[in-house]
Amino acid sequence: MAMLFDVEIDVVREENLSYRNEISEHAVEDGAAVADHIQQLPRSMSITATIAGPDWESRYERLRELADSQEVGDYVGVTVWENVAIEAFNPSHTKEVANGVVFTATLKQVRVARVETRAFVRPDPVTNTEVEMEPVERGLQQPETIEVEEDELSASWLVRLLFPRREEAA
Repeated sequence: MAMLFDVEIDVVREENLSYRNEISEHAVEDGAAVADHIQQLPRSMSITATIAGPDWESRYERLRELADSQEVGDYVGVTVWENVAIEAFNPSHTKEVANGVVFTATLKQVRVARVETRAFVRPDPVTNTEVEMEPVERGLQQPETIEVEEDELSASWLVRLLFPRREEAA
């Protein structure tokens, strides 16, 4: 017995798994193609299953609701996958199953992005990024001015050499 989201599936006849990558290729001058990047695509699975019994209609309606929604859930069968969405749902009413339905469903694993904000007191242990202190708002500030007397300007040995004072010259 398997579970798709919260729906009990009586028989899963087949599970077909698909692991795919996208490999980009670019031609170079001599005409040969160079593969330079691999991107893992979301995993998908196709199941062929049957639900039957006295409550099959309520479970069937729930599967139809899940197929029309954007819900993300789990699949537990021979393979256990978390974060799956129903990409396709194809029910089939046959003479072999009187009180139930046979269906195929394509499930695709969804990668859920999460935003995380962190404040570091010490360097980040993963990236070794130093702590950046937030700037303190101090408003507009003028640079500090220092008043200098004229005598201090002439204290330079170069100024005294070029412009000797009358007192020192005498």
